[in-house]
Amino acid sequence: MRPVSGGSLQGSQLNVRQDLEKLDEARALQRLLAIHGSQTALAQRLHRSQGWVSQRLALLSLLPRTTGTRR
Repeated sequence: MRPVSGGSLQGSQLNVRQDLEKLDEARALQRLLAIHGSQTALAQRLHRSQGWVSQRLALLSLLPRTTGTRR
């Protein structure tokens, strides 16, 4: 038998973990962007599209709104 409670909690924990991984990735891309100079150059280096790099970096602009102080 599967437990009734906790399943949705595990799913939400997985989503949070995946979101944090994407934010970590975006932070790393931001640092690499400083080295490579442009999103296009960075995308070529990573064998990704410039749009992919742009979308990942855009996550950082959402950060202040999503991590507001909650008590």
